[in-house]
Amino acid sequence: MDNVMFDYIPSFFFHAEVFKMLLDSGLEQFDTVDDFINDIIDQLYVDTATWGLIFWEIDYGLEYNPELVYEERRSRIKAAIRGIGKVDRKLIASVALAYSNGEVVVTFNGKINIKFIEVRGIPSALGELKKQLEELKPSGLDIVYVFTYLTWNELDLLSYELQESMTWDQLEVYKP
Repeated sequence: MDNVMFDYIPSFFFHAEVFKMLLDSGLEQFDTVDDFINDIIDQLYVDTATWGLIFWEIDYGLEYNPELVYEERRSRIKAAIRGIGKVDRKLIASVALAYSNGEVVVTFNGKINIKFIEVRGIPSALGELKKQLEELKPSGLDIVYVFTYLTWNELDLLSYELQESMTWDQLEVYKP
């Protein structure tokens, strides 16, 4: 029994087994309530929400998709939060960042070009990103997605042991 609340209890109670059992039972209930409160607090933040993601989706007008995992749902919500305002390079980059979890570069040349530079390969939530940007972008503008992969020069610099320890799918997205 090492709880602060014990400081307020007369010491002779600690010798009574009934009191110890009652106190232990009460402490279990406090722990349960504390866990419940912490779980509710987690739902107030997109990054820690689980069962509360549905409320975020409703708030931002997102359709619930049961096939998406928590991280993909969180990315959609973050993009919706960031997607409020003038559509410019910064906004598009911010939305793309929410789905890719890595730095992107956005350029315009008659089309919107989004290059994923920090995370290599195709982001797992690309389909959701495309949907979000289609709703966000001005009509008539196309979007080009540019992905980065391990180059042959980078591959040549890797040790043979490292190359052998990875599959081709792992190697092509490896960032030395």
